[in-house]
Amino acid sequence: MEFERNDMGKHKIELIRLVEILQDEIDRSSKVPFSSKVMVNQEIVTDIINEIIQSVPADFNTAQYVIAEKDRILDDANNEYNRIKMEAEEIMRSQVNEHTIVRAAEDKAREIVSKAQTEAKNMRLAARDYAYSLLSDLEKELQLRSNDAMVAFKKDMEDFVTGYRQSIDSTTQTVRENIQELSTMK
Repeated sequence: MEFERNDMGKHKIELIRLVEILQDEIDRSSKVPFSSKVMVNQEIVTDIINEIIQSVPADFNTAQYVIAEKDRILDDANNEYNRIKMEAEEIMRSQVNEHTIVRAAEDKAREIVSKAQTEAKNMRLAARDYAYSLLSDLEKELQLRSNDAMVAFKKDMEDFVTGYRQSIDSTTQTVRENIQELSTMK
């Protein structure tokens, strides 16, 4: 079980690393003037998204494994219950006078089923909590990266507008000086 937890942690780290690489690619992409868009290398972004898609199912496969394991334990417990119940019925037929043995077997079978159901429920809750945690962390990371990208883009756009305005002002000043010079010519 410890190995599985380490494996789940590695998938989570891999998923976050891939999202960071995607964010870096977007941050390095060329800006489209006068819009909030960037031009990205489609091949690189597609490769990263494909890696994310391949990584996410691994986490869900792990969660499905936990659920399947829960079902297997419950089935084993039910099979054990049925086996013990059949043995108890045989014992009851062969030894009608020994009711305590039958009761003990049925109690033991109920105890096994109850324990298996409790373990199955705990595993199902753990799988749900893990999936919820993973998706919540991913949502937070995506929101953070999106906010950072928007702040960087806004600053880049403001710098572009400032530079453009300075260029226009400089050109306008040169035109005024030329007009002034032309008006003083005789």
